Amino acid sequence: MTWMLFTGCVLISFAPLTTLFVLFICRSPVRVVLFFVGCFLMLLSVALGSLVWFAVVPLRDQVAFALPFSVVIMELARYAAHYTVKRLQSRFNELSDDDLMYESRHKIALVFGIGFGTVSAFITMPVILQHLTGPGNFGLRDQQTQYFAVYSSVLCLAFTLLQVVWNIVGFEAAERDNRPMMGVVLALHLISSFSTLANSSELYYISLPTVYLTLAASTAWAAHIVGCTKESLYNAFTSSNLVR
Repeated sequence: MTWMLFTGCVLISFAPLTTLFVLFICRSPVRVVLFFVGCFLMLLSVALGSLVWFAVVPLRDQVAFALPFSVVIMELARYAAHYTVKRLQSRFNELSDDDLMYESRHKIALVFGIGFGTVSAFITMPVILQHLTGPGNFGLRDQQTQYFAVYSSVLCLAFTLLQVVWNIVGFEAAERDNRPMMGVVLALHLISSFSTLANSSELYYISLPTVYLTLAASTAWAAHIVGCTKESLYNAFTSSNLVR
């Protein structure tokens, strides 16, 4: 039972990211490099957030006070990623790689978002997954262990996808220097993150709908930015050129 639960949680948490990596990143060396740059920036933001948490003693006991600092630092890392991309585009204009062209900025945002989401997933889930392998599972109550693990996996899935769509929106906001747009991304990130505080009281009916409604709204926003239509969606899922 422990290995079945472990396998299910791993697939829920990491299968979408793995699919996105295979479809959009692994066949392009430039995208692989950008993916790891995104991972590095996300790791750096997590490290800086941890330093703030450690340095400010009152924050250590109150997650609600430490959370905004971490979210703000992550959003700053997102715009640092956009700045990195702009520098790459200006320095490597002599390269004829389509992935560095201005017209490919949404693809670049997607690649960085997958990198951000990957780090988010690997920070969130390993401790839980480690305990799920047995010999006994842990949990707040004996009969609720499996629900805790599954809820954590479902939330991990949502936040990894949120990092992807927020990156598309955030890059577009930075490209236009649209600060209200940046503020909305930050607000959505804060709302989603704060809703997870209800999990400590097992109020999953608060966190799950909030996070997934935010994911639906953010996905629709990102789709509008990239010019997605019904026809383009149909062509994407029926064409053999999906990975390009």
